[in-house]
Amino acid sequence: MNHLLNRAVMLLVVLLAAPGWSQAQGIIFVGDMEERSVDVLFPVVGGQPRLPDGPASEALQWVLQQLVPGVSPTDQEINARFSPAWLNSTPLQQTRDFLLAIQNDYPNAVVNDLIQITPMSFTGLIRGSSGNEAFVTLGAGFSSGQINTLGVSFFGTGGGSVVFLADQGLDINQAADRFATLSTEPGLLVARVDGNDQCNTIVERNSSALRATASIFKIWVQGAVADAVADRSTTTDEIVLRADSERAPGGPVINEPANTPFTVDELSRLMLGQSDNTATNMLHLLTGRERNNRVVTEFGHATPEALTPFLNISEQFHLFFSFPLVTAQGYVNGTEMFQQDFVVNSIEPLGSISDGPNIANNTSLFTTGSWRASAMDVCSALASQRTWANGSDQAMLVDRALGAGVAQPNLRNNWDRVWYKGGSLTTGGGLDVVLTHAWLLENSGEDPYVVVALSNSPNADIDGFAIQSITGRILELLPTL
Repeated sequence: MNHLLNRAVMLLVVLLAAPGWSQAQGIIFVGDMEERSVDVLFPVVGGQPRLPDGPASEALQWVLQQLVPGVSPTDQEINARFSPAWLNSTPLQQTRDFLLAIQNDYPNAVVNDLIQITPMSFTGLIRGSSGNEAFVTLGAGFSSGQINTLGVSFFGTGGGSVVFLADQGLDINQAADRFATLSTEPGLLVARVDGNDQCNTIVERNSSALRATASIFKIWVQGAVADAVADRSTTTDEIVLRADSERAPGGPVINEPANTPFTVDELSRLMLGQSDNTATNMLHLLTGRERNNRVVTEFGHATPEALTPFLNISEQFHLFFSFPLVTAQGYVNGTEMFQQDFVVNSIEPLGSISDGPNIANNTSLFTTGSWRASAMDVCSALASQRTWANGSDQAMLVDRALGAGVAQPNLRNNWDRVWYKGGSLTTGGGLDVVLTHAWLLENSGEDPYVVVALSNSPNADIDGFAIQSITGRILELLPTL
């Protein structure tokens, strides 16, 4: 069936408590010192994580109910739960058979490992009473609540791993050396964040060299959103309408009807948990370029002009696709003042990238002319996100957004906090020129670890599965360091 996925897990692509969101929170005391709390985003209740309210969570719960032996959904239920687009490609009886096949293989299944949850998507492992585990992806429309994607593939009988056998015995230095061979321009940092919010290197390879970050740049956008919440320029429950002017391919928000209302909280989780590009543009507009520029410096970027003027998705992609290479290269090499004028006079008038002229394909700029930072800059940005006042709206906003997706299995169950953002830039042939990952992992009462793995290769020869394996091995090693 064409909805079955490969066994390998690839998730490359991204607050005021929202209704139905449960967040367990506690203060840790070490002697007379109060440490920042670690929030449990998804406390385990009845053997599985409690999920926030939202279309994807509600759709997932319905699917799990269909996995009870003897249950068979009616025609009316299937028509109500699945989108017309789904049913056009997978007719009603075929959808029923698909659900019954999952029920047979994974009876009474529950969520065993939550990899990603946003208002519009779920990715994770489920385990049936038979002991079998499945990797599941689910997408749901925000307005309709209907399922538009559902994929299920066997993952194992417990203890499945994305780490290749050849990588499983590597120590941290061997793993770092291996990572450095997987792209022509690697940048790796494994660090510990101390009580002064400084990143202390454990192992690194080119950690101070500028690299294209792809969607990791959205960490700074989220910083601008949190900053706006902190000074009360916005709130986490402020409504933002989906505007055609902010549409950008990549993610499901672009497909929602114009003027669909989203909260700042929902957009943040979509931007970071699902790497939605339209959500990113909406938040970039809400916070403003000036604030985004300032956050880059405040978050400790060693070369802030590498990220400023801070472009949104459409603006950056217009450089890739809407100007001759010589013009786009002139922008990249120009002074900060020239770039600011070019953005206002040449890029902004083009509007949404979805409406752009698309006259060029400047893929050479993927590594040299896009959002750039070093692995250490990314670590500093993640560390800075921990400095919002404990228990404040902005701190909880950031925690929920950065904690919405963790990219790999077997992480969330082993750490009290996991933050993640990654991204990719891909050629028309489907090959990665840029592939990036960044995690912050933390247990209560302990300094967090940060792993940043930036892979750039102008020849578009990055093997994403090999990088997932070696970063998975590095993550396994953290508790031993």
